[in-house]
Parts: sequence; C-alpha cells; structure tokens
Amino acid sequence: MTSWYTKLAATLAEARSRTWHGQEKSDGRGALYSAYQTLSSILTDAVDHELLDASPAKASA
Repeated sequence: MTSWYTKLAATLAEARSRTWHGQEKSDGRGALYSAYQTLSSILTDAVDHELLDASPAKASA
C-alpha cells in the first residue's frame, strides 16, 4: 500500500514543478487525497463483503 502511495506522491511532486501555458499547476494534494480515499473505500467495502480479512489501507494498531 505504501509503495503506490509513495510513487503517486512523487509523481505529483514532479508535476508540481512544471508549468502549463506559463501558469503553475496545483500541487496535486487533492488528487492524491482523492485517490487514497477511493482506494480506502473500495478496500473497506471488500472487508465488509468478507473478500478481505482487513483493509491494507488502514494502519494496524
């Protein structure tokens, strides 16, 4: 789980440094948060339907 999130964060950080038509792009944090929330929701649903024992998106205690 950490690997894809780290790669996505790095990709978004690289995109942050680029400009488009002379204007800076947003930093991508919203996209990163949205991707994580979507995946977390899907994994939680899989747990609810007993397809997974636990969601890898949740930190273990």
